[in-house]
Amino acid sequence: MQCAQSIRVRRSLTQIDPLRWLARAHPGSVLLQDGSKDEVVPRAALVALQKAAPRGSVVLGIDEETGIVGSDGSPLAGMELRIVDDDGTPVPPGVEGDLLARGAAQFVGYFRRPQFTAEAHTADSWFRTGDRGTLDRDGYLAITGRSKDLIIRGGENIPVVEVENLLYTHPKVAGVAIVATPDPRLGERACAVVIPREGQTITLGEIVSFLERHHLARQKFPERLEVVSEFPTTPSGKIQKYKLRDLVAERARRTEKPT
Repeated sequence: MQCAQSIRVRRSLTQIDPLRWLARAHPGSVLLQDGSKDEVVPRAALVALQKAAPRGSVVLGIDEETGIVGSDGSPLAGMELRIVDDDGTPVPPGVEGDLLARGAAQFVGYFRRPQFTAEAHTADSWFRTGDRGTLDRDGYLAITGRSKDLIIRGGENIPVVEVENLLYTHPKVAGVAIVATPDPRLGERACAVVIPREGQTITLGEIVSFLERHHLARQKFPERLEVVSEFPTTPSGKIQKYKLRDLVAERARRTEKPT
């Protein structure tokens, strides 16, 4: 079997423009996603990949003519996906909500943790993935973030992925994570935790101006900025946002004036 060059794509940049570039650079290829790696392989390997792919993997064609460039693919055989609102009611195609999954590859439950198992599933056996996303009319999924990554500002749910992806394109930003910071009036506000590029400094005003130029809705703007040199991460490289929330809270306490 002919092999193609393996290409790693940062998750935050797996959006429409980079995928279109991949489609042009590797016509007739597919993108294999397992949540941590994105690789381009020949279409001739598609059947083999579908048979050998780990459970939970998504095999996604990146042909622009399919109309699914920028999606996270469709469920494997034997699996179902559903998007629901806060009340657990399925939403129409294209509407964002919580992602549920059900099917043959679903795990049975947490070992000796019946309460965890019950909390992770609905009454009709749908698994609560913890992801947010949309499904189009053809059943293709687009993950928009994690449920815990929502910032609830004044009763409005604000997904952070859109803001993070946009700020990753800022010329002064090497890394960014948006986390919630408590607010007595609105409940939560957004804080941008940023790693500047080497030799660069950045201000909240510069971030706001950048987002304004890209016509982002104002209620999604970060209202606080914290600059760090590195992010706390898991062994697999995922940002530990709960530690960043603790960091922001601690810095906020330090700057509070005594009453």
